[in-house]
Amino acid sequence: MSRVDNRLGLRKFLSKDMVWQGVVHSLVDGKLLLKDISVKGKSKVLAEHIWIDDVKAFRAEFKRGDIIQFDGIATNYKDSHGVRKYNISKICKLGLVSLAHDAMVKQGEHDDKYKGIRYR
Repeated sequence: MSRVDNRLGLRKFLSKDMVWQGVVHSLVDGKLLLKDISVKGKSKVLAEHIWIDDVKAFRAEFKRGDIIQFDGIATNYKDSHGVRKYNISKICKLGLVSLAHDAMVKQGEHDDKYKGIRYR
């Protein structure tokens, strides 16, 4: 059974330098995991997740649920099995769009969904 690439939405933006946004999920070993990646200002999710390496270089502090924006170029590569994958490379200019709690209020979501998240 083959796995579907969860970043296929990035395909139509290949080689384009864009402003993206995503929701902070976690920080693991200096890498930031973002979920629900879209073009800034658009609601269509193009990638389920991406990892941003060496987030300490950006001198930013984000919390789970924060919505952030960043510049980057959609790229493709072949994995070790020869399968074409999509990613966002040359990421820079990370910035906060809205805090976790603000994002919930804007989307009309109930606080229980994010129970246990510490807010600023």
